Amino acid sequence: MLAKLLKHEFRETAKLLVPLNISLIAVAFIGNVMLAFDALNNLTTLKSFFIAFYSLTIFALFILTSVYLTVRFYKTMYASQGYLTHTLPVSTASILNTKIIAASFWLVFAVIATMFSLYILGYTGINIGASSLARLKTEIEAVSGMSFWLFWLLLAAMVVLMCVSNVLMVYASVSVGQLFRTHRIPAAIGAYVVFYMVQQVLSVLVLMVLGISQFNALGQITAEMTNVSFSGFYKWLIGLVILQAVVLSIIYYLICFYITRKKLNLE
Repeated sequence: MLAKLLKHEFRETAKLLVPLNISLIAVAFIGNVMLAFDALNNLTTLKSFFIAFYSLTIFALFILTSVYLTVRFYKTMYASQGYLTHTLPVSTASILNTKIIAASFWLVFAVIATMFSLYILGYTGINIGASSLARLKTEIEAVSGMSFWLFWLLLAAMVVLMCVSNVLMVYASVSVGQLFRTHRIPAAIGAYVVFYMVQQVLSVLVLMVLGISQFNALGQITAEMTNVSFSGFYKWLIGLVILQAVVLSIIYYLICFYITRKKLNLE
């Protein structure tokens, strides 16, 4: 039954989200064509306009994706459509998992589309030599303190888990907000602010665990730490970020599940 729910959820959400991602890639292709002409490269105003438009396209992609998924979650779970959703012959966990998996997928997909658009925009037809790749591999291994492929694997895992954690934080906020009979949206926003502040405090604690506790007014590492070797620092940093994302995701999921299962308050 979960497969059927996922199929329906992806089919409905793809109607808007697929065109949004394609639009970003199309803009990148247009930029690539523009940059391919040397005559256009001399038009500073035109280039500045395109960069601003491309940046706004990325911003719009993530904002619209997040807002659409949040509104859809609220309407299908806690608003009038929730009556139909919760009468389906499936468990609360299956319904909730469907929403979370689909939303996390589209958020990760937006990240991948953005990276792909950056590649398209920056592609100039110049082949990167084996020596350059070998040098990059050596530098990453020296700085990160881990193998080249392990670094990218952990980085990808961190991005995915952070997307899942952010989705769950928003959904948990919406779930808390629906507990109120009136002013549900302000209550959800308030819950989100509280969750966000707690998450930021935990992030600071993570940095303190790694020994990064003093920053100057510009947010840079103090001069006393400039001689410290950072070999292995990023390995621990990525590992702790992943651990934090997992722990927070579990907490947010339990909040969503408990409220949906025990404290459902449909409009």
